Amino acid sequence: MSSSLPSITEAVEFQLCGGDLDVALPLEEARNAIGLRPDLAAKWVLRFALDEGADGAYILQSELDLFDAPQNAGVREALNLCFLDLDDDLLFAIFDRMASPNGFKIPADVTQRLELITDYLKLNPQIMSGFPVTSDGPDLIKVSHAAKLIGVSETKLRSMAKAGEIEYTRTHGESGHYRFRREWLNDFLEKERA
Repeated sequence: MSSSLPSITEAVEFQLCGGDLDVALPLEEARNAIGLRPDLAAKWVLRFALDEGADGAYILQSELDLFDAPQNAGVREALNLCFLDLDDDLLFAIFDRMASPNGFKIPADVTQRLELITDYLKLNPQIMSGFPVTSDGPDLIKVSHAAKLIGVSETKLRSMAKAGEIEYTRTHGESGHYRFRREWLNDFLEKERA
């Protein structure tokens, strides 16, 4: 299915083969309603778009409702957080399972972890775009970025490091700049939550 299909321009009632009525949504409207980040939403539309000749392509409201069902919330969250390049066949298999009446259930403990990750990313949106590391080492993070990651000022972070509240290293010995590793920041955040 090509993304260049002409789409219907407004939602219309549609009679299914069994005689039931459904609503056919324009592709753009469905793409905006699906609750996935834009790149995944575009692939979702490609997977579920139906083409009815002169009327143009559309998505059935019932498909959108199945995909947005509560039992699929964890998978939607996981897909939105996953920035691996997923193979289209795998992605379409996941979409198909989500569109089934039983959905794609994720265990409660995994869902809780996804919620924590999502909350953290909402508080620290710079993570989604990556953050620079220093030339001092591939996994050393500058004070400015480390402070943003844990939600404190740079001055506060330096004070916490001096007080031994968070692990750190310094460039060029004791007179150098403060640097932090991701795992040290994560350890600090875990202690703060406890």
